[in-house]
Amino acid sequence: MKRKLLLFLAVLIVMLAVKYALGQSDMYSINWDQESCIDCSNSLDVSQDLAAFLLSAPLLGVGFALVRWFGRHFSRPLLEPLRLN
Repeated sequence: MKRKLLLFLAVLIVMLAVKYALGQSDMYSINWDQESCIDCSNSLDVSQDLAAFLLSAPLLGVGFALVRWFGRHFSRPLLEPLRLN
């Protein structure tokens, strides 16, 4: 049950992030003032931001998995055997 809930939350977060990123192209909403914007050429193009988000998530997951693997591989055992002298 816990795995299904975590999967549901992960998919929900990704869907909301994509909806938020793609919903920013409305021209009649509150935007940056064009006179005060230095480089506004790609401010309305969200494809680069979306691609960066979608590519960074798996890379961060792999990095997190590697950190966990190194931690488990190089750590000492939690329960050491009893030494009876």
